Amino acid sequence: MPTPTYVTATDLIDTFDERDIQQLVVDDNSDGSAVDVSDNQRVDKALCAAEGEVIAALRKGGRYEAAQLAALEGSDLEWFKRIICEIAMVHLFRRRATSNPDVLQFYENIRKGCIKDLQDGNSVITADEPAATNAGEVSSEGPSIAEWNNLNLWRDRAHYFPSRRYP
Repeated sequence: MPTPTYVTATDLIDTFDERDIQQLVVDDNSDGSAVDVSDNQRVDKALCAAEGEVIAALRKGGRYEAAQLAALEGSDLEWFKRIICEIAMVHLFRRRATSNPDVLQFYENIRKGCIKDLQDGNSVITADEPAATNAGEVSSEGPSIAEWNNLNLWRDRAHYFPSRRYP
């Protein structure tokens, strides 16, 4: 059984109520509180499926490489994990689609929005993007007066236009 790379069952428990997860992974009428979510094959399968879906969307978006995702840390990593956990909950709710269709639809809408953003290449994680960190900085780069005077523009070469006035 493959194990997810970026998230664990503990991340899922930290994101969602463990009792809900326990109820979603039992197949019989047994008590869900006896289920160990941190070591459950169905939880791992949902996490792997969600992770695969996110990675496929990222590939389609063409914004992130595997090395960038492996280097995520801090809030970027937590947001990335959150996206995967949200989608994993969709997979778990699909196991019980008739029990609460409104909640399933709610999570399906979240899943569709996240996947669309990832596929469209919208920046959902910074992944060391210098453009995002430098956004809003004022740039005063440009030619100096001496460089401007030496540009050899048409107006200077044609001798038709009046000469420039300098302050």
